[in-house]
Amino acid sequence: MKKILVVVSMVLLMVSCKEEVVAKPEKLIDKKIMTNILYDMALLEAIKYQYPYVVDSNQVNTPKYIYKKYKIDSLQFAQNNMYYASHFSQYKDMFTEVQNRIKTQDSIVNKRIIADRKKDSIRENTKKAKKQEKAEALPAVKVNEDSINKSIKKTRHKLRAIE
Repeated sequence: MKKILVVVSMVLLMVSCKEEVVAKPEKLIDKKIMTNILYDMALLEAIKYQYPYVVDSNQVNTPKYIYKKYKIDSLQFAQNNMYYASHFSQYKDMFTEVQNRIKTQDSIVNKRIIADRKKDSIRENTKKAKKQEKAEALPAVKVNEDSINKSIKKTRHKLRAIE
């Protein structure tokens, strides 16, 4: 009896695993477009948490922006997101691509930042060099305190003599 129960349980498990957990949506979004949607959402969420004033000042509602950009609605997105999530390997590939795109953009931005810093340091060094050249070009005026003191004393002595 136990053996029969185990065999029936195994058969039921095998049959139930073959069923699709989530039905294919009527308006299935292409995998590439869905990846683009996930990428845009990731960027907007990062901006929202890193620079909230940018999102607030522009009054951007990130989900509505995505829906409008890709001409979808929230229900269509939710159904497609659940569908792709139920197909783990496809969903994982999509997120891997999103992650790679973010890393690529990050390295491009970092290269631009480094280039801008180099330009700024070159400008700063040029300004310092110009200031130094101007300082060196002006004739140095030596002020000797002793000679000034001597002339003051002479002037005082002359004034006393006049009185």
